[in-house]
Amino acid sequence: MKKTILLLGILLLSLTAFSQLNNEAKYKCKSYAKEKWGTDYSMVEYEYNKQIEAGDEFFVYYGIYNCGVGGEEKDFSEECMILIQAFAKWSDEGTGFVQWDMVVYEVKKQLEAYNNLK
Repeated sequence: MKKTILLLGILLLSLTAFSQLNNEAKYKCKSYAKEKWGTDYSMVEYEYNKQIEAGDEFFVYYGIYNCGVGGEEKDFSEECMILIQAFAKWSDEGTGFVQWDMVVYEVKKQLEAYNNLK
């Protein structure tokens, strides 16, 4: 489990060199949307846009909590660990696809609970 989180953390850190999803991540979002909705093109477009917006929102959180820039070593705060764990939970290691809408949902849910318990 630690190895998986470490590998996903490294992947996540490499993605943070950009403030939004890179072209490869966008391509995976489009492929996911096409696979999910087939020829219902309005739903493919909706799903694609939902994933892209959620991915961009995730990186806003990542910046707010100063979770580091690609390759930078640092001690992660509890908030950063929440982001990394949500990313790990909703990432498919086989395909590399990240279900960004669920990552952001998980982040919001966990951050709310964490802040309520402070």
